[in-house]
Amino acid sequence: MKHITIVVTLSIVVLVASVMVFFVEAWTTPIIDDYNFEQANLAKFEVLPLLEGSDSLEADLSYDFTGTSITEVIVIPGKGYIYTAEFQGFQSIITYMVGFDTNGNITGYKTLIQGDTPGLGAEIAKDWYKDQFPGVSINDFSEIDGLVGATITFGGSAASLSKVVDFHNSTFEGVVLETPAEKLARWKKEITIDNAVITDVSGDYTLSGGISRIEFANDGSKDVAVIYTVDFEGYAGIVEYIIALDLVTNDVIGLRIVTNEETAGIGSVISEESFQTQFDAMLQIDALNGNIDEVAGSSAPITYGALKGSLTELINFHKSAFEGEVIETFNEKILRWKNEITVDNAIITDVSLDYTLTDGIYKVELVNNGSTDVAVIYTTEFIGYNPSETVVYFIAFDLVTNDIIGFRVMYQSETPGLGAKIADDSYFVQFDDLLQADALAGNIDDLAGATITTGGLKTSLVDVVNFHKVEFQGEVIGIPDPVEMSDANLLLALPDAVTFTSVYGDYTYLEDILNIYEAKNAADEVVGYIYYGHVKGYGADNIEFLFSTDKVTNTVEIVILNDTQSWDLADEYANYDGSAGLDFNTSTWLENFEGTTLQMLLTTPVDTVAGVSTTTGAMISVIETIAQYHTDESIGGGN
Repeated sequence: MKHITIVVTLSIVVLVASVMVFFVEAWTTPIIDDYNFEQANLAKFEVLPLLEGSDSLEADLSYDFTGTSITEVIVIPGKGYIYTAEFQGFQSIITYMVGFDTNGNITGYKTLIQGDTPGLGAEIAKDWYKDQFPGVSINDFSEIDGLVGATITFGGSAASLSKVVDFHNSTFEGVVLETPAEKLARWKKEITIDNAVITDVSGDYTLSGGISRIEFANDGSKDVAVIYTVDFEGYAGIVEYIIALDLVTNDVIGLRIVTNEETAGIGSVISEESFQTQFDAMLQIDALNGNIDEVAGSSAPITYGALKGSLTELINFHKSAFEGEVIETFNEKILRWKNEITVDNAIITDVSLDYTLTDGIYKVELVNNGSTDVAVIYTTEFIGYNPSETVVYFIAFDLVTNDIIGFRVMYQSETPGLGAKIADDSYFVQFDDLLQADALAGNIDDLAGATITTGGLKTSLVDVVNFHKVEFQGEVIGIPDPVEMSDANLLLALPDAVTFTSVYGDYTYLEDILNIYEAKNAADEVVGYIYYGHVKGYGADNIEFLFSTDKVTNTVEIVILNDTQSWDLADEYANYDGSAGLDFNTSTWLENFEGTTLQMLLTTPVDTVAGVSTTTGAMISVIETIAQYHTDESIGGGN
């Protein structure tokens, strides 16, 4: 009967609480609504100072606001207009009010509701921002300053105001707004010639590289330019642009962004006139090499990187279709690169079958100058920032000095503008005559914002150098000495122990294990064993840990010694929901390995955690390896 009493009591408590919430809400809601109404009315007088108490402040509900950011408009004859509008900020929907006078000037601005980041997006509600608006023409508010570091919020504000202005001009000023088709037709003439006759010739070509349309611009007597319609995948969505090339010089005449789904205030800035004017009379070689300026204050490397890549593909298409150039095939480019980093007219022989390939190396080629082998080229891959695709590169070693003489990236799908820079010519140069010791030590340039990509490359280079040292320099890469661990840390893994003795030398070396300790109590009795292990986690980061068992193979503790994982920032890379904690060191997920048996870990595998599957999957793999090793090696004798 006791449990029935508890259920009844809880039901009564819930019922009473619900009733109280209902009455409190019923009492507070009108108060809050009245306060918001009062503040909104005060804001109307602030954004349109000509208002008087006798003026009607009723919103006109007869207008269609579809396609705008407007929620209501108040028209005050002879004095002006008050718009209420909203847009998506970084963390919240931001509602604001803006006033226009009858001469087309802004009379005031007021942020009504916002929930953005204090010190960043929340600054949109501060006086320094709203005080910029009074007296500014509604058709020229480009000089309104935002806040660096809050581009999404302030970019969204500018985009929303543009929609308000377009609605106002078309509704109250008699301005006839262009249709999208009319705007596109005007742009095509702007970037070619006035009164151009535009003819679609797409059917005459095999389109590629994001090109969806090819058109000729004719001056009435001859074709003077070709207009391409092109799209590419940016950071948040598709960007479509048109670009015109002169049919005599083959240089760029102009460019316009047609569709832009990028983030407001970041990638969206490539739609601004200040960005597009740089393409007027741009040399073809600059477009080919991606020599374009970014908009000051913007932070959109992915968008810019994708645009540069699109321009390179477009120019190569044009050179092939209109200049008669034969563009290198992929295989031709690879062969040219291999000659560039070794010797001209090299005779290249695949000798991969002569070796046992390891550590991401999947091809070994000898380079002969016609009389002797002078270099060896390794084709290698590693996982960078994008866990679903490898970065594939080849690297050449001189067979006399055994130093590196060149490097090229064959394939990569890293982040444009960040890790993708690993494939830039400017990055390759550092590998010309790079000392083997520097490659082994990872003394290569990091790419800003791409530490995972370059970290993966550094690890891969160590593997390649060691392979080369064994196969071509005759070195024996011996078993490393056990790595020592402090008693203080070992006590965390087996608190009942008093002394710890390394016994790793009695057993088979395993790369995942840095040391094995036998732990004894004060009576000099064995109480268990501690494995000092390491595993490659996300990117190039290693996780070092201690994993202990008692003397009968029950697991005791797992202790993470370093936290280099992006566990607490996992939502930046995947959809981790925080269910296993926000700190890898103390994650509740680690408890799966404690208080069980080694056999249970082998027969009933632990599940990975969604969103941080690389880290958790790697840990599971190594723990299972240790569990099997403990059994196979009979650690302690017969366990």
